[in-house]
Amino acid sequence: MSSAYARRLLPVRSTAALLLLLLVALTLGCGGTRRDARERYNAGLRALAAADLDGASKEFLGALDQAGVDPELRYRAAFNLGVTAARQAEAARAASPPELTRAVGHLGSAAAWFRDALRVRYGSGAAAAIGAGQAGAAGQASTDEAATSLAVVLAKQQALTDELARSGHGLEPQLDALIEAQRGLRDEVAVVWQARAASAAGVDPLALGKELTALADRERALGAEAGVVLDLAGDEIDGIGKKAEAERSEEEQVRVVQLKNLDLYLQDARGAMASARRKLQGGDPEAGFHHGEAALSLLKRAREQLLDPVATLRGIAGDQLALLQESTALLQLRGGAGGLGGGAAPEQAAPAWLGDQALADRQGALRDRTEEVRARLAAAVPTDAAGAAGAGSGSGAGSGSGAGSDAGAGSGSGGDPAAAAERARVLALVRAALPAVAEASAAMQGAREHLGAARLSEALAGERAALEALARAIEQFGDLKQTIELTYQAHQQVMAALATPTAAADKAAALERARVVRAGTDANLARLVRIAGLLAEQRAQLAAQAAQLPPPADPGAGAGSGSADPQAAQAEQARAQLAAAQAQLDQAEQLRAEAHAALTAMAAVLGRGAGDPRPPGEQGRVKLEALRRLFFSVVEHLQQLVRDQGETRDRTTSAHALDDAGRAPLLPGLAERQAEHVAMSEAITQALAAQADAAAGGQAPDAAAQAQQAEQQKKLAEAAEEVRLAVTELTGARDTLGTARDQAQTASTDLQPALDQQGKGQEHLENALRILQPPQQQQQQQQQQQQQQQQQQQQQDQQQQQQQQQQQQQQQQQDQQQQQDQQRDPAGALQRMRDEEARRQRERRQQQRVQQDPVDKDW
Repeated sequence: MSSAYARRLLPVRSTAALLLLLLVALTLGCGGTRRDARERYNAGLRALAAADLDGASKEFLGALDQAGVDPELRYRAAFNLGVTAARQAEAARAASPPELTRAVGHLGSAAAWFRDALRVRYGSGAAAAIGAGQAGAAGQASTDEAATSLAVVLAKQQALTDELARSGHGLEPQLDALIEAQRGLRDEVAVVWQARAASAAGVDPLALGKELTALADRERALGAEAGVVLDLAGDEIDGIGKKAEAERSEEEQVRVVQLKNLDLYLQDARGAMASARRKLQGGDPEAGFHHGEAALSLLKRAREQLLDPVATLRGIAGDQLALLQESTALLQLRGGAGGLGGGAAPEQAAPAWLGDQALADRQGALRDRTEEVRARLAAAVPTDAAGAAGAGSGSGAGSGSGAGSDAGAGSGSGGDPAAAAERARVLALVRAALPAVAEASAAMQGAREHLGAARLSEALAGERAALEALARAIEQFGDLKQTIELTYQAHQQVMAALATPTAAADKAAALERARVVRAGTDANLARLVRIAGLLAEQRAQLAAQAAQLPPPADPGAGAGSGSADPQAAQAEQARAQLAAAQAQLDQAEQLRAEAHAALTAMAAVLGRGAGDPRPPGEQGRVKLEALRRLFFSVVEHLQQLVRDQGETRDRTTSAHALDDAGRAPLLPGLAERQAEHVAMSEAITQALAAQADAAAGGQAPDAAAQAQQAEQQKKLAEAAEEVRLAVTELTGARDTLGTARDQAQTASTDLQPALDQQGKGQEHLENALRILQPPQQQQQQQQQQQQQQQQQQQQQDQQQQQQQQQQQQQQQQQDQQQQQDQQRDPAGALQRMRDEEARRQRERRQQQRVQQDPVDKDW
């Protein structure tokens, strides 16, 4: 059969041929399949001509699956799948904004399909030769249109990969986007799995089959995007590998190790994604969900290779919290008491994806990630005095390198006392955090075993213990402001527990609340001790800075000269700023000591079991709030609230898209987060109102100052009103989510009202932030960033000019050498000239791509 019908409709057999095929079908049962395959191929061509790329891909895949032993049909289906993927890449590249990662992924899929087409027609050897760029060894296959298309696609893929690396869409952002996409796909598979489980109740299985096919196609695309990330990592490894070992910096050496570890996890993730795709294509959502979950965990472990251990622990804690919430929901659905003081509920059917084994697998993956962090931290801590003396600078904790094994390598900081002190400080933090990390790992192991045995109540205790241990480990690395904020928020929870009435008959709830109050108070006392150490460190830093300043000038020296020394004036100004900072730290230490005394009295009352702990607790709250105001501005809290509320609205949107069974486990966490946002909004409203009253009652020295003070008072009052309006909306969202949580087992609640209220509240919060931070300030910051970018661009241009001059000089020397070589050995010189010309062309093409790339300046 001729290949001239590359994109033409494949004809269906004539009447006589159909009769013959019918007879064959009666004996072999295969004629209908070939007819269906050709019809699907023709339908794919029509969809491709109509620019329905998704429909074309689906029809071509169906034709390929049903093609049987028809080699021409298999070749054409594979070839046009490559054409379809290439056009999908063009559409992604032309999107606004351009979806470069998706485009590169589609190009990778196109290259794979073109290789399949060559393999069908010419065999694996010819396809491998063309893929390796060995056209001479490919024979006739090198002139095939699939070979030509493969070369074009590979060139475009390399160009887009280079563009991604230069445009700021580098490895880390691409991997983050891939993780989010895989998480979303896994959640959609869970929805289809739940629908399949309910198919006996009237769900169309054919419709579910179409959804699974679409999900399989998306998993295939994500696998291609994972390949793009692998290429980026490989390019970076190759770039560092071109340097000699002695020329590589410590950061580059660590980066190579990180990227190689990332490569291993990404390869495993791609394998899990391929398995998930096959299961989904085969109509098995349960197996597809589990393989997709495994792929997600492996992608996270790949990303964690580039993170420092503290950031990794934060990510693990977030996933552990989600697991705890879902385990609690499963226990409640089974009729257990999952919450604090909650009673047993009637047993309800749990979602298909919310099972003991699935939760056990997730807990096991979290334990593996925690163990990896524990090993990195343990490698950073010297085990003896000799190790402590020779420890290097990279601790692996908080350094950003993420590698703990390099802690003892290298000479570190040499004889620098400041660097040695900083290294000792970080190692002390690692030592303090290690026991908590080990405790979290052990608790996770116990929880996994209980989940595997369907002992949910015992598993919940282990999950909660693991989360608490992770929190203790993470807070060891917190700075002064973070530790103060954590202490204040924890004390707020303690006071709320004390204010909550408990029924006399509910002894279990009373005991649990007493445990929460005692544990919270003890933890805060330990935090206040850490705050004392952090304040002492900052005072030492101020003293070191003051020692570097020149001594104060003699008041009598230089009198009558008529001019002041500018350097002396600057030194005096710096000395005044240091004195103000020192006064702030002194005030903070006084407030800290008073808060510690109040909480100590509160702990004594709790220990005796007699008396009211609330009065000393209230005294501690007042002192902690004053300490917090010393270091935090209202604007900082408002900015954080805007970010947190936006994230909660995104989570509510995702829950709203699920069915009742899939939504139920998410509602407790959403309601709790929304309640926290309401409390923070109320606190910000009170702070803004107090500042507005203070500004209105102040006395300004002159008219200009009075006008400025009146303008400031007006802004504060307007911002307070906007936040007050936000409180009203967010309170409604909190109540709606709380109602949905309480009625999840008996009724369905529409979350759209909560989404609307969250949106309006978010708008009011953003308005308040704009009032306190006018756009002019943001424009000034943007202008400064643009000036920095222009300076960097000028430096890059100068470097490029210097490189071009060096290349020209090298070229002249090489030309002279080639002339001499040609006189001695004409044949060898000719080959060297060819190799050198090929190198020049590659460099010229790369230089042209850099010059034509507009992304750098746009970003």
